[in-house]
Amino acid sequence: MNEPILQLYEEMTRAIGRFDGETTGTAKTDHCYRIAADYWQLAKEEIRVNGFSTDAAEIDFFRNQKAKFTGLLEYYLLLFRYQINADAGSAVLEQFRREEADRIRKFRETHAIFINYYDEARTDWDDHYFLRRKFHKVQRPAAQVYDRATDFWTNGDWILTLLYANRRFEEFLEAARASA
Repeated sequence: MNEPILQLYEEMTRAIGRFDGETTGTAKTDHCYRIAADYWQLAKEEIRVNGFSTDAAEIDFFRNQKAKFTGLLEYYLLLFRYQINADAGSAVLEQFRREEADRIRKFRETHAIFINYYDEARTDWDDHYFLRRKFHKVQRPAAQVYDRATDFWTNGDWILTLLYANRRFEEFLEAARASA
C-alpha cells in the first residue's frame, strides 16, 4: 500500500468536501474537477519520484488507488455534461439520460469479464491487468485529458476508471430522478 497516495486521496476528499455547499451547478462541478485534477497531478509526481518498491505495490496502485483519482475526474466530466443537458430542458435531459444508460450498459457488456474479475476480488490475472510493463496499447481507447501520461497506463486501470465513474454517475442519476 502506498501511504503518500492514500494521504493525497484523503486530502483531496477533504478539499472537495470543504467546497461542498459554497456554490452549485457547473461552477461547483468545475471547481471539484480542478481540485481532483490537482491531486491527481500530485499523485503522479509522487509515483514518478519514488516509484514502486515491488510489483505488488504497482499492482495495488493501479488496481485500488488510481481510479479513486481518475474515476472521480471522469465522474465530474459526466456530471458537467448532465448539467449542461439539464439547462437545455427536460426533453434534452431525458434523451441524455437514455443515451448515458445505453452507453453504460454497452460498457458493462463489453467489459463484463474484467468487471466480474474485479468485483469477485480475483487476483490471478493482476500482473496482466495492472503492471505497466505488460501494457498492450491496442486494448486501450484514446485517453481523456486527465490520463494522457502513458507511463501511468495498464491494461485494466482505464476500465476501473470508467467503472468507478459510471457507478457514481448512476447513483447521481437515481438520486436526481427520485428528487424530481
